[in-house]
Amino acid sequence: MIKIDNTLQYPYSTSAMVLSKYYGVADGMNVEGRGSANFIKDNVLITAAHNYYRHDYGKEADDIYVLPAVSPSQELFGKIKVKEVRYLKEFRNLNSKDAREYDLALLILEKPIGAKLGTLGLPTSQKNLTGITVTITGYPSYNFKIHQMYTDKKQVLSDDGMFLDYQVDTLEGSSGSTVYDASHRVVGVHTLGDGANQINSAVKLNERNLPFIYLFGS
Repeated sequence: MIKIDNTLQYPYSTSAMVLSKYYGVADGMNVEGRGSANFIKDNVLITAAHNYYRHDYGKEADDIYVLPAVSPSQELFGKIKVKEVRYLKEFRNLNSKDAREYDLALLILEKPIGAKLGTLGLPTSQKNLTGITVTITGYPSYNFKIHQMYTDKKQVLSDDGMFLDYQVDTLEGSSGSTVYDASHRVVGVHTLGDGANQINSAVKLNERNLPFIYLFGS
């Protein structure tokens, strides 16, 4: 992974850290989760649904925030509370394994912060993406207290229509980062890492979820 120092350089500027807060869930304790997201519209970011709804807690986050283009030295746009979250009901209603293919959410903000940072596009075709080069940029948690952006680029190893598999380096905290192509179009959302096999996966943007994304995110 490559450390990004200038977080205002496009397309890295479209990335944001996600902080999700769950109260009274772990033996009565409060828990904070960390993930990533990207702007696809001036006031809309796309991320993984599990950054908001947690099957292990059986609830949505009590509070969720984004820190757009944050870096270790500055929070240029502060910590912004998300106004509204939209996600596919199947993700909540199915068990955690079957829900994986619906692991997408849209974070809607009050203000069009993305107008200052840039946005990523959405796919224009549904071709098989095996072999194309993709990029993932986000906030993997090498150190939970340090808000450092990283990026990596690799080829898609397989595309079964539902998931994209690749060996892009990711860590916890990368969940929700978009997988985007050379034209800066989002082709998937990173949702799963398999450390043992070093294979990571994204939910592909496809005929099933694109109507939902276009409804709220375009």
